[in-house]
Amino acid sequence: MGLALNKMNMELILKTLDYTRVGILITDPSKHDNPIIYSSKGFTDITGYTKEEVIGNNCRFLQGEQTSNETIARIREAVTRKESIQCEVLNYKKNGDIFWNHLTIDSVYMEEEEAHFFIGVQHDITEQKEAEQKYLQSLQRIEELETPIIPLTDKVSVLPLVGEMNESRYHKMTTQLLQSLENTFAETLLIDVNGLTTYNEEIMQRFIELANVLSLMGTSMILCGIKPAMAQKSITFADRPTSKLRTASTIRAALDIASK
Repeated sequence: MGLALNKMNMELILKTLDYTRVGILITDPSKHDNPIIYSSKGFTDITGYTKEEVIGNNCRFLQGEQTSNETIARIREAVTRKESIQCEVLNYKKNGDIFWNHLTIDSVYMEEEEAHFFIGVQHDITEQKEAEQKYLQSLQRIEELETPIIPLTDKVSVLPLVGEMNESRYHKMTTQLLQSLENTFAETLLIDVNGLTTYNEEIMQRFIELANVLSLMGTSMILCGIKPAMAQKSITFADRPTSKLRTASTIRAALDIASK
Protein backbone atom coordinates (compact mmCIF):
# COMPACT_ATOMS: atom_id res chain seq x y z
CA MET A 1 0.00 0.00 0.00
CA GLY A 2 2.82 2.40 0.94
CA LEU A 3 4.72 1.74 -2.30
CA ALA A 4 1.57 2.22 -4.34
CA LEU A 5 0.83 5.49 -2.56
CA ASN A 6 4.37 6.74 -3.12
CA LYS A 7 4.10 5.82 -6.78
CA MET A 8 0.80 7.70 -7.07
CA ASN A 9 2.31 10.74 -5.35
CA MET A 10 5.29 10.67 -7.70
CA GLU A 11 3.04 10.43 -10.75
CA LEU A 12 0.96 13.34 -9.45
CA ILE A 13 4.08 15.44 -8.87
CA LEU A 14 5.46 14.72 -12.34
CA LYS A 15 2.09 15.42 -13.96
CA THR A 16 1.86 18.72 -12.05
CA LEU A 17 5.35 19.68 -13.21
CA ASP A 18 4.29 19.10 -16.80
CA TYR A 19 1.56 21.70 -16.43
CA THR A 20 3.89 24.44 -15.24
CA ARG A 21 4.93 27.06 -17.78
CA VAL A 22 8.60 26.86 -16.87
CA GLY A 23 11.07 24.27 -18.08
CA ILE A 24 12.22 21.71 -15.52
CA LEU A 25 15.12 19.27 -15.85
CA ILE A 26 16.45 16.78 -13.34
CA THR A 27 19.98 15.43 -13.75
CA ASP A 28 21.88 12.61 -12.03
CA PRO A 29 25.50 13.58 -11.22
CA SER A 30 26.27 10.03 -10.05
CA LYS A 31 26.16 8.91 -13.69
CA HIS A 32 28.74 9.74 -16.36
CA ASP A 33 28.44 13.32 -17.69
CA ASN A 34 25.57 14.23 -15.33
CA PRO A 35 22.78 13.22 -17.77
CA ILE A 36 19.18 14.43 -17.81
CA ILE A 37 16.81 11.88 -16.25
CA TYR A 38 13.62 13.96 -16.35
CA SER A 39 12.36 16.70 -18.70
CA SER A 40 9.08 18.56 -18.32
CA LYS A 41 6.64 19.55 -21.04
CA GLY A 42 7.49 23.19 -20.28
CA PHE A 43 11.08 22.51 -21.32
CA THR A 44 9.88 21.12 -24.64
CA ASP A 45 7.63 24.16 -25.14
CA ILE A 46 10.53 26.54 -24.51
CA THR A 47 13.30 24.79 -26.43
CA GLY A 48 11.56 22.57 -28.99
CA TYR A 49 13.44 19.49 -27.80
CA THR A 50 11.31 16.42 -27.00
CA LYS A 51 11.83 14.28 -23.92
CA GLU A 52 13.25 11.50 -26.08
CA GLU A 53 15.87 13.89 -27.47
CA VAL A 54 17.12 15.15 -24.11
CA ILE A 55 16.90 12.18 -21.71
CA GLY A 56 20.35 10.71 -21.22
CA ASN A 57 22.17 13.81 -22.49
CA ASN A 58 24.06 16.56 -20.71
CA CYS A 59 22.46 20.03 -20.78
CA ARG A 60 25.32 21.52 -22.78
CA PHE A 61 23.37 21.06 -26.04
CA LEU A 62 21.59 24.31 -25.08
CA GLN A 63 24.86 26.24 -25.39
CA GLY A 64 26.07 27.98 -28.53
CA GLU A 65 28.46 30.50 -29.98
CA GLN A 66 27.01 33.48 -28.09
CA THR A 67 26.67 31.70 -24.74
CA SER A 68 28.85 33.35 -22.12
CA ASN A 69 31.85 31.18 -21.17
CA GLU A 70 32.03 33.05 -17.87
CA THR A 71 28.43 32.10 -17.01
CA ILE A 72 29.03 28.47 -17.98
CA ALA A 73 32.11 28.39 -15.74
CA ARG A 74 30.02 29.70 -12.82
CA ILE A 75 27.40 26.99 -13.42
CA ARG A 76 30.03 24.23 -13.57
CA GLU A 77 31.65 25.45 -10.37
CA ALA A 78 28.29 25.46 -8.55
CA VAL A 79 27.50 21.94 -9.82
CA THR A 80 30.93 20.68 -8.74
CA ARG A 81 30.36 22.09 -5.26
CA LYS A 82 26.73 20.90 -5.20
CA GLU A 83 25.63 24.50 -4.57
CA SER A 84 22.55 26.38 -5.75
CA ILE A 85 22.91 29.04 -8.43
CA GLN A 86 20.75 31.58 -10.26
CA CYS A 87 21.89 33.22 -13.45
CA GLU A 88 20.80 34.57 -16.83
CA VAL A 89 22.29 32.65 -19.73
CA LEU A 90 21.87 32.89 -23.49
CA ASN A 91 20.75 29.48 -24.78
CA TYR A 92 19.72 27.99 -28.10
CA LYS A 93 16.50 26.30 -29.12
CA LYS A 94 16.33 23.20 -31.33
CA ASN A 95 15.66 25.37 -34.42
CA GLY A 96 18.75 27.50 -33.70
CA ASP A 97 16.90 30.52 -32.29
CA ILE A 98 18.45 32.09 -29.22
CA PHE A 99 16.56 32.75 -26.00
CA TRP A 100 17.44 34.26 -22.67
CA ASN A 101 17.14 31.73 -19.89
CA HIS A 102 16.75 32.72 -16.24
CA LEU A 103 18.20 29.53 -14.83
CA THR A 104 17.92 28.24 -11.29
CA ILE A 105 19.80 25.10 -10.29
CA ASP A 106 19.42 23.43 -6.90
CA SER A 107 21.13 20.37 -5.50
CA VAL A 108 18.71 17.95 -3.83
CA TYR A 109 19.80 15.07 -1.60
CA MET A 110 17.46 12.05 -1.48
CA GLU A 111 18.02 10.26 1.82
CA GLU A 112 16.19 7.07 0.76
CA GLU A 113 18.47 6.67 -2.25
CA GLU A 114 21.49 8.31 -0.60
CA ALA A 115 22.09 10.26 -3.78
CA HIS A 116 22.30 13.82 -5.02
CA PHE A 117 20.27 15.16 -7.94
CA PHE A 118 20.16 18.53 -9.63
CA ILE A 119 16.90 20.30 -10.45
CA GLY A 120 17.15 22.99 -13.08
CA VAL A 121 14.30 25.43 -13.68
CA GLN A 122 14.30 27.49 -16.89
CA HIS A 123 12.32 30.70 -17.35
CA ASP A 124 12.26 32.16 -20.85
CA ILE A 125 12.89 35.88 -20.21
CA THR A 126 13.67 36.82 -23.83
CA GLU A 127 10.86 39.39 -24.02
CA GLN A 128 12.00 41.04 -20.81
CA LYS A 129 15.63 41.18 -21.98
CA GLU A 130 14.61 42.64 -25.35
CA ALA A 131 12.47 45.25 -23.60
CA GLU A 132 15.39 46.05 -21.30
CA GLN A 133 17.72 46.40 -24.29
CA LYS A 134 15.27 48.71 -26.06
CA TYR A 135 15.04 50.82 -22.91
CA LEU A 136 18.85 51.08 -22.65
CA GLN A 137 19.04 52.01 -26.34
CA SER A 138 16.40 54.69 -25.76
CA LEU A 139 18.42 56.10 -22.87
CA GLN A 140 21.49 56.13 -25.10
CA ARG A 141 19.59 57.98 -27.82
CA ILE A 142 18.38 60.50 -25.23
CA GLU A 143 21.96 61.04 -24.09
CA GLU A 144 23.06 61.47 -27.69
CA LEU A 145 20.29 64.03 -28.17
CA GLU A 146 21.55 65.86 -25.10
CA THR A 147 24.92 66.20 -26.84
CA PRO A 148 24.07 66.22 -30.57
CA ILE A 149 27.33 67.15 -32.27
CA ILE A 150 26.44 68.11 -35.85
CA PRO A 151 29.18 68.42 -38.48
CA LEU A 152 28.63 71.52 -40.64
CA THR A 153 31.79 71.24 -42.75
CA ASP A 154 34.87 69.02 -42.76
CA LYS A 155 36.46 71.28 -40.18
CA VAL A 156 33.52 72.80 -38.27
CA SER A 157 30.93 71.14 -36.01
CA VAL A 158 28.16 72.61 -33.89
CA LEU A 159 26.76 71.56 -30.53
CA PRO A 160 23.29 73.05 -29.94
CA LEU A 161 22.34 73.19 -26.26
CA VAL A 162 18.68 73.23 -25.26
CA GLY A 163 16.99 73.35 -21.87
CA GLU A 164 18.51 73.50 -18.42
CA MET A 165 22.25 73.28 -17.89
CA ASN A 166 23.36 72.02 -14.50
CA GLU A 167 26.56 70.51 -13.10
CA SER A 168 25.53 66.91 -13.83
CA ARG A 169 24.55 67.62 -17.42
CA TYR A 170 27.69 69.67 -18.01
CA HIS A 171 30.01 66.84 -16.92
CA LYS A 172 28.09 64.31 -19.02
CA MET A 173 28.14 66.66 -22.00
CA THR A 174 31.88 67.27 -21.64
CA THR A 175 32.70 63.57 -21.44
CA GLN A 176 30.66 62.74 -24.55
CA LEU A 177 31.98 65.79 -26.38
CA LEU A 178 35.64 64.96 -25.80
CA GLN A 179 35.11 61.32 -26.76
CA SER A 180 33.36 62.37 -29.95
CA LEU A 181 36.09 64.83 -30.92
CA GLU A 182 38.69 62.08 -30.53
CA ASN A 183 36.95 60.10 -33.27
CA THR A 184 35.88 62.99 -35.52
CA PHE A 185 38.37 65.81 -35.27
CA ALA A 186 37.01 69.31 -35.78
CA GLU A 187 39.22 72.36 -36.01
CA THR A 188 36.39 74.54 -34.73
CA LEU A 189 33.47 73.71 -32.46
CA LEU A 190 30.50 76.06 -32.30
CA ILE A 191 28.46 75.84 -29.12
CA ASP A 192 24.99 77.33 -29.64
CA VAL A 193 23.57 78.44 -26.29
CA ASN A 194 20.50 80.12 -27.74
CA GLY A 195 18.23 77.34 -26.43
CA LEU A 196 19.55 77.33 -22.86
CA THR A 197 16.99 78.22 -20.22
CA THR A 198 19.57 78.67 -17.45
CA TYR A 199 22.64 80.90 -17.60
CA ASN A 200 24.72 81.96 -14.64
CA GLU A 201 28.30 82.60 -13.50
CA GLU A 202 29.05 78.91 -12.91
CA ILE A 203 27.95 77.99 -16.44
CA MET A 204 30.10 80.74 -17.93
CA GLN A 205 33.09 79.49 -15.93
CA ARG A 206 32.50 75.99 -17.26
CA PHE A 207 32.47 77.27 -20.85
CA ILE A 208 35.77 79.08 -20.23
CA GLU A 209 37.28 75.86 -18.85
CA LEU A 210 35.93 73.88 -21.79
CA ALA A 211 37.43 76.34 -24.27
CA ASN A 212 40.83 75.86 -22.60
CA VAL A 213 40.56 72.06 -22.74
CA LEU A 214 39.53 72.10 -26.39
CA SER A 215 42.38 74.46 -27.18
CA LEU A 216 44.85 71.91 -25.80
CA MET A 217 43.28 69.34 -28.14
CA GLY A 218 43.74 71.64 -31.12
CA THR A 219 40.09 72.66 -31.42
CA SER A 220 38.98 76.26 -31.11
CA MET A 221 35.60 76.99 -29.56
CA ILE A 222 33.15 79.72 -30.51
CA LEU A 223 30.20 80.44 -28.24
CA CYS A 224 27.25 81.60 -30.32
CA GLY A 225 23.59 82.43 -29.85
CA ILE A 226 24.22 84.58 -26.80
CA LYS A 227 21.08 86.60 -26.14
CA PRO A 228 21.28 90.26 -25.06
CA ALA A 229 20.18 89.33 -21.53
CA MET A 230 22.99 86.76 -21.36
CA ALA A 231 25.54 89.31 -22.54
CA GLN A 232 24.41 91.86 -19.95
CA LYS A 233 24.54 89.25 -17.20
CA SER A 234 28.06 88.20 -18.24
CA ILE A 235 29.35 91.70 -17.57
CA THR A 236 28.32 91.38 -13.90
CA PHE A 237 30.31 88.18 -13.39
CA ALA A 238 33.25 89.04 -11.18
CA ASP A 239 36.75 87.82 -12.05
CA ARG A 240 35.58 85.88 -15.11
CA PRO A 241 37.79 86.60 -18.14
CA THR A 242 34.89 86.30 -20.57
CA SER A 243 36.80 88.40 -23.07
CA LYS A 244 38.97 85.34 -23.73
CA LEU A 245 35.96 83.50 -25.16
CA ARG A 246 35.37 83.75 -28.88
CA THR A 247 31.72 84.60 -29.35
CA ALA A 248 29.28 85.22 -32.18
CA SER A 249 25.67 86.30 -32.29
CA THR A 250 24.51 83.56 -34.67
CA ILE A 251 25.67 80.32 -36.26
CA ARG A 252 26.20 82.12 -39.56
CA ALA A 253 28.38 84.74 -37.89
CA ALA A 254 30.33 81.99 -36.14
CA LEU A 255 30.93 80.24 -39.48
CA ASP A 256 32.29 83.49 -40.88
CA ILE A 257 34.70 83.75 -37.96
CA ALA A 258 35.74 80.10 -38.33
CA SER A 259 36.47 80.52 -42.04
CA LYS A 260 38.92 83.36 -41.47
